[in-house]
Amino acid sequence: MDDIGGWWNTWLEYFKAHWQEHVLPAVLQLGVTLTAIFLAVFAVIFSTFASALVGAAMQQNGIAGDWIMGLVIPLCWLLIGAVVVLAILPLSVGYARATLRSVRGTPIQTADLAWGYRRLGSVVLMKGLAGTATFVGLCFCFLPGILVSWMFGYNAFCLADRDEGAIDALGASWQLARDHFAALIVWELLMMAVLMAVAFIPFVGNLLVIPMAMSMRAVVYNQTTRQAATPAT
Repeated sequence: MDDIGGWWNTWLEYFKAHWQEHVLPAVLQLGVTLTAIFLAVFAVIFSTFASALVGAAMQQNGIAGDWIMGLVIPLCWLLIGAVVVLAILPLSVGYARATLRSVRGTPIQTADLAWGYRRLGSVVLMKGLAGTATFVGLCFCFLPGILVSWMFGYNAFCLADRDEGAIDALGASWQLARDHFAALIVWELLMMAVLMAVAFIPFVGNLLVIPMAMSMRAVVYNQTTRQAATPAT
C-alpha cells in the first residue's frame, strides 16, 4: 500500500536539504518560459499590423491583399508555436532528469538540464502525442482530457529515467498512474493545494512553485519505481 505520508516526509526532507540546487534551474525555466511568451505576443502583434499594412498597400495598387492576413498570420502562429515548443519542452524534461538524479543523490548539474535537447525528437514526439490525446479527451465532456493528462503526467521522468523512446515513456507513465491510481490522485490534489498556497507568496511564490512541483513528482516517481540507478546518460 502506498504511503502518502511517507512521500510527503521524504519530499520535505529532500527539499529542505537541496532547495539551493534548484535556484538556477527554476530561474532558467521561468526565464525561458516568460521570454517565449513575450516573443510570442510580440510576434502576433507585429505580424498582425505588418500583414494589415502590406494588405492595405497592395489594395491601393489594385492587388487583392486579403489573402495576406489569411496566410501570414497562421504561418507566424505555427512558427511561434514551434519556437516555444523547442525552447520550453526539452528544458522541462532536462530539469526532470536533473531533479530525479538529485533525489537519488547526484547534485543537479547544468549538463543535465540540456539533456532534453539531446533527445529533442523523443521529447517533441512524446509531448505531441500526450497533448493530442489530452485535447481529444477534452473534446469528450472535458473530464476524459483531465484523466489522460494526469495519466501521462510522469512521462518526462519515465523518458529521462529509462531513455527508451517516446512511446515507451508514455506507456510507462500510464502504467505508473494505473498501478498507484488512488494514491496519486490524493498526492496530486495535495500538491495542487500546496502550490496554489505558495504561489501567493509575494515576489518569490512563482519561482518556488517550479522546483516544488518538479521535486514532488520526482520523489513520488522514485518512491513508486524504487530504482536506485541514475537515469541513462
